Amino acid sequence: GMGKDALDREFLMVLCRSTNLSSFKVTLSNEKKKGFVEFPGGKTVSITEKGLEKVPEGLIAVPTNDEELQDFYKKTLNIKGTPAKIFDFLRDGKSRTFEELAEHCGYGENSNKSSFRVMLSTLTGAKAANVVVKDDNGLYRLADKCFLEKAK
Repeated sequence: GMGKDALDREFLMVLCRSTNLSSFKVTLSNEKKKGFVEFPGGKTVSITEKGLEKVPEGLIAVPTNDEELQDFYKKTLNIKGTPAKIFDFLRDGKSRTFEELAEHCGYGENSNKSSFRVMLSTLTGAKAANVVVKDDNGLYRLADKCFLEKAK
């Protein structure tokens, strides 16, 4: 898991609407020099007390339950259409096969699943902060960061 308030660097990048990792790293290290953030893990970032004072109140709405947290990701990452159906189907934390996901979204046995595969990949990629993960058994589930207990 992550530190208490540490955020995954790539996720933070998405939140900040930044698409260039190297320029984002520069921004982060500048913030670190000012003492606003620190890096508890190699790829995690946490805001310091000093940094929190700088952030206007109400800007960081801390989710209090899984649903809020998941809604937050969905909204921030602009997940709509079929990817949203996949995301909602996985909100219960269960792992599902590619076929189950496809069928749930209306891609039955005889349909062309390549377009579905592309839509699924939009959730497993860095652009969507990897909100959906594929495990060693080839099953898909929402990433730990989508559940408060696991995200800590």
